[in-house]
Amino acid sequence: ISINQDIDELGRRPSGTTPRAITRKASVTTRYTPVSVCCHSMYGSLAELAGRLAGAAGAPLPDDQLVPASALLVASHSPNVSLVPAPAQQPNPPTVPQTVLAARNGDLLVFAVNGFAFASWMSRVPDVKQTLDLTPGMLSVLLLSVSAGSLLGLPMAGRIAHRFGAVMTVRFGMALVTPGIFLAALAVELGLGRFWVMPGLFLLGLGVGVWDVAQNLEGTVIERALGKAIMPWFHAAFSGGTVFGALIGAGLVWLSVSLPVHLGVVAVLTVIAVWWGTARFLPTSGQAEAAGPERRTPTT
Repeated sequence: ISINQDIDELGRRPSGTTPRAITRKASVTTRYTPVSVCCHSMYGSLAELAGRLAGAAGAPLPDDQLVPASALLVASHSPNVSLVPAPAQQPNPPTVPQTVLAARNGDLLVFAVNGFAFASWMSRVPDVKQTLDLTPGMLSVLLLSVSAGSLLGLPMAGRIAHRFGAVMTVRFGMALVTPGIFLAALAVELGLGRFWVMPGLFLLGLGVGVWDVAQNLEGTVIERALGKAIMPWFHAAFSGGTVFGALIGAGLVWLSVSLPVHLGVVAVLTVIAVWWGTARFLPTSGQAEAAGPERRTPTT
């Protein structure tokens, strides 16, 4: 750089200030312009060599990161030209189809409603115990019917989902949950005894087990379509639904709302929400086989 500046300064001197051997400005330009170009070229070559040596000292520089000598020569006379290589342009991320986003939102709602319906019943367990005058042991046997239904529903849900798809399986589970909680609430309100309540709770557990497997199956299909893991979102929606259902139940207990009214409204809202959410699901194996090869969703 110092040599380059000295030569440029020499080329700008007036004729009276040049050395004795040079008496005219024209002769200065004639004699020193080739020298300046030669130095520029030599400076560019040295810069390229320095870049390669720097790469050898650390990480090797690829050829497309090195600035050629011709670019340095042009840049020395054009200050607006940058010697820094332009960064590689990143490809735009692929757009997610609206059908996949709709399926994601629908499954989020289905998860939330599942937790909401189950927590709505559980929030009224103290009322059930008080109305039926149950001991702690009797209440444990009563609630065991829910676990028995879930234990039966979980293994059979896989076969149902493989045969009919996630949409029909979730709706089948919903068709078991909604009458189950209403029949159990009605039996408690009429004081029929715990043995009349247990069939309704068995349907509740059976429906929740089938429903849970199918909604998780749809979640895996949505994850593959999105190309990222979002299953924690769905489980968080279920937890949020349980919190919301418990809060609503506590408020209705404080307002002394009867069990059939509370759980009857919950059943109606559950049917509407599940029907709307499952209508946006992506087809799973059973649905894709029923729809034919032209409607199957690609997984890659």
